[in-house]
Amino acid sequence: MNDPKALLICNGYKDKRYIETIILARKLGKQPVVVIEQADEVERIISASKELGAAPLIGIRAKLSTNNSGRWGKSIGEKSKFGLSIPEILTTIDQLTNSNLLKELKLLHFHVGSQINDIAILKDALQEAGQIYIELVRLGAPMGFLDVGGGLGVDYDGSRTATTASTNYSLQNYANDVVATIQECCESKNIECPTLISESGRAIASHFSILIFNILGKSLVPSENPLPQEKECLIIKNLRATLKLIKSIPQTSESDISKLQETWNDALKFKEDSLVAFRLGYINLLERGTAEQLTWACAKALVERLPNIDTSLIPKELKTLSYNLAGTYYANLSIFRSAPDTWAIDQLFPIMPIHRLNEKPTHLGDFADLTCDSDGKLSQFIDNGQVKPLLELHDLKDNEDYLIGMFLSGAYQEVMGNLHNLFGSTNAVHVRLTNEGGYKVEHVVREDTKADVLKATEHNPDQLLERLRIASESAIQKGTLRIKDAQKLMEHIEISLRNSTYLQE
Repeated sequence: MNDPKALLICNGYKDKRYIETIILARKLGKQPVVVIEQADEVERIISASKELGAAPLIGIRAKLSTNNSGRWGKSIGEKSKFGLSIPEILTTIDQLTNSNLLKELKLLHFHVGSQINDIAILKDALQEAGQIYIELVRLGAPMGFLDVGGGLGVDYDGSRTATTASTNYSLQNYANDVVATIQECCESKNIECPTLISESGRAIASHFSILIFNILGKSLVPSENPLPQEKECLIIKNLRATLKLIKSIPQTSESDISKLQETWNDALKFKEDSLVAFRLGYINLLERGTAEQLTWACAKALVERLPNIDTSLIPKELKTLSYNLAGTYYANLSIFRSAPDTWAIDQLFPIMPIHRLNEKPTHLGDFADLTCDSDGKLSQFIDNGQVKPLLELHDLKDNEDYLIGMFLSGAYQEVMGNLHNLFGSTNAVHVRLTNEGGYKVEHVVREDTKADVLKATEHNPDQLLERLRIASESAIQKGTLRIKDAQKLMEHIEISLRNSTYLQE
């Protein structure tokens, strides 16, 4: 921000103090652009400009008709959270013209959602935005900047396809299409091409963070064939006979699929019989345990006969046996703190062991975290452009760490699990009803202030204020900032640092 030409794009909801701070920052010598994202912000900008006798650089965020696909498809279009419709843009132009602020309208912004997987979506959006930009120039706005927003995707699964976890374009392809499309729009109408701005947070940050966690242990279903005991009950004898029959079936025979299915049905029936017999007291706990272990031994023997068979011929019940036999590896982390997107929006991250890579994995498994929440699991993994529920993993070795890496997680996962979008905790009040029918406020938990959040993200609020004081004195000496405006700017920042991270009246 020491470059006087550097832009500071100010998006999001804006209260009066926010807008006044932007105006004063411009007088300080910075280049903040207040982007109008809600129609009611226009009047606040006009009012603040009149009160301070100065105006901010202004941008407009447009709601495009172009639709995105995938997880964020509903975040754009006519029902999107931010942006002005075409009628609202025209009304805004009239309001700015009447307030003599149209000369400050320098930027058009649009956003077509996160993780754009198909380059065709971006091309349509660029064509529409290019024409809106041209019309704003024709309406008298000086313009000069076009902000193409975020959305530049990340190829999480390596397939280079238009799936939700990949993209069908490269970074160079993206850059070529952005520049060429806007250039074609403007030159065809004899309009000077704008300076292009992008906000590709995901693509910039994703590659710069790796979450590494160790495995504390694992659990597997007991699938070994238990040793025979004297005088075993009929149910256990039947399960042993079923296991022997399964092992007699050739491993490469597709003609025996129906027999494999039949033997598994038999094993399930015998297991159910053992449960009924146990409930009624006809078999003891040891016999019930033996029956369960034999059932899983049957499942393991069946799975060993499936790899060489065409998957389209395998019944669904047999396909799921690998998942049922898979292990659960207990990970030393919290999904909700360090990888919340995997739970909240089914985000697919590359996950794999980061050592023992010269050893062939011998187990299939997924991960469970340390929390007591049953949703604290990692059970989606990359599979040649598809998603699989299990990952190939190694057996654990005594007194040796087993380290797993989650890649392309960027800076957002950690801050989302703790301070989502840098919004802190809210005030919490403990209220108890009294016997007289009233209430008593027993305890107040104060919310996080902006200074608290800055400290949590390793910034120093005192240093921020000192830098602002030095910059203000310099601007006063240059004559670009009045003393009372400098005092107001310092007051705004000091008050804001003591206040909530949420907007206030």
